[in-house]
Amino acid sequence: MGKVVERFAKYMEIKDLNPNKVTNEANLSVGVIGKAMKNSSDFSIETVEKILSTYTDLDANWLLTGNGEMIKSQSDITLGENSNLQKGNNNVHCDLKIVKEIIDGLTDKYTQQLRVKDSQIEKLLNILDKK
Repeated sequence: MGKVVERFAKYMEIKDLNPNKVTNEANLSVGVIGKAMKNSSDFSIETVEKILSTYTDLDANWLLTGNGEMIKSQSDITLGENSNLQKGNNNVHCDLKIVKEIIDGLTDKYTQQLRVKDSQIEKLLNILDKK
């Protein structure tokens, strides 16, 4: 499970959620969940924010990286409600700074991996050209 959408699908399965229910509860655009799952593409940062704001038991680190536990412990949920979440107009907004830091770290990691792969491909192409 390398993608956010794949991990969220696992969460949906465990919580007995379907794309329509998530769309309504998280106030997402119609089709965002289904299209991402069908195309095996990832969610936008705005979608991730809405999902994490709606499903406060879902661990952001696990959703974004696959590290840690899927479900927060009860003490983490309570702490999160007091420190990382702001309530207003019956909406809950996730602290995007944490999400952004995780995404930036992943972007750097995958950019470096792509550079290595590009270098390997270039070497293989040079070998093929010599034959």
